[in-house]
Amino acid sequence: MVAKHLIITASDSRCGDFLVDHWHHSLRENVCLHDIDVVVLDYGLSSAQRHRILDAGMLLRRCRHDGHVTNVRYRDTAALLTEQPYNQVLLVDGGDIIFQADIRHLFSSAVDRIRAVCDERKYSLHAVLPILNDFHVDQRQAISRYLHHRPQINGGFVLGPAAAFLRLWGEFQRLTQSMNQFAADQVLLNYVLHREDFEELPSRYNFVLVAARSQFKVREGRFYDADGSLIPVVHNAGHMPFFRRVSRFGYGSDRNVVKATSHLAVRSLFAGVDFLSRLTGGGT
Repeated sequence: MVAKHLIITASDSRCGDFLVDHWHHSLRENVCLHDIDVVVLDYGLSSAQRHRILDAGMLLRRCRHDGHVTNVRYRDTAALLTEQPYNQVLLVDGGDIIFQADIRHLFSSAVDRIRAVCDERKYSLHAVLPILNDFHVDQRQAISRYLHHRPQINGGFVLGPAAAFLRLWGEFQRLTQSMNQFAADQVLLNYVLHREDFEELPSRYNFVLVAARSQFKVREGRFYDADGSLIPVVHNAGHMPFFRRVSRFGYGSDRNVVKATSHLAVRSLFAGVDFLSRLTGGGT
């Protein structure tokens, strides 16, 4: 019997309602889930949210919230994969992504490698945030210098064989001393995948709004590219509301208001950061 595929995400109570009302609603309407388990790593969902998740047909796995969710989800994904056989695994953000078209075909392409999207604009977050504090001191400068001129792989949508996620968790254990900093997973993912072989997906399969160079439009709550086609996976990324390009983000005709100017301020901020990073050669 061929093992099922897995779509796995993580949430706490802050994002639990979005997960059900928008993330899973859009996934179920647009993606063929035959032979795919959808698992939510639970880092503090409310009782009501747990009931809603189970009622929607998803599976729950309670986890220790002893680090930043984007980091510890790799540990808990690896733990699940040691217990149950899965074929292809999609690790995907659950609090700021919606699906607008089927992505099932991605599960059967380049199946021996991790597949992910590189941001259309590169923001050197590790140059302005204490992300590298999670890494061993003797590794930080080498990691920063290695990454500073390379495209930025976005960790919000990572697809690959189950064994690859076990290797990624092994690299977390080797390179990090803690799991507390936002976006440490992004740095580690970039460091590992740029040194190995990965398959770069078109940006439409993780269209990060704040990093977009491509033109897009919103009509009746849906995101379209410059050619008028629906964008399959839309990602309203940002560490805080100021950095998110769209307000009232979600799945529905009354959603998704593009902010007029805030993304320009964000781009100016990180353009300055990237300029300083280039001057210093990526050092910290």
